[in-house]
Amino acid sequence: METPTLLYQQMIRNIDHARKLVSNVEPNGCKTDLQHLKLRSFVLLTHSIIEEYIEDLGREVAVEARKEFKKGKITKALVALISGTYIFM
Repeated sequence: METPTLLYQQMIRNIDHARKLVSNVEPNGCKTDLQHLKLRSFVLLTHSIIEEYIEDLGREVAVEARKEFKKGKITKALVALISGTYIFM
């Protein structure tokens, strides 16, 4: 796997875009309600961006595990995906 991956680079880019929300917020604390709202929005957006990255990474692993299974190979990722499905049923 290449480092950093395209998914990781996209996540960093998205966080940089979200950081624009807090560009005028004091680093030592919020002085107004608007700054506080911007900071909370940034935290929420960053959480969503990281969550999306993890989901996309998991999807890539699942797709690759399926491709390997079609070739007759059972990977650790496939076993984890299948056993996780039965655990959470």
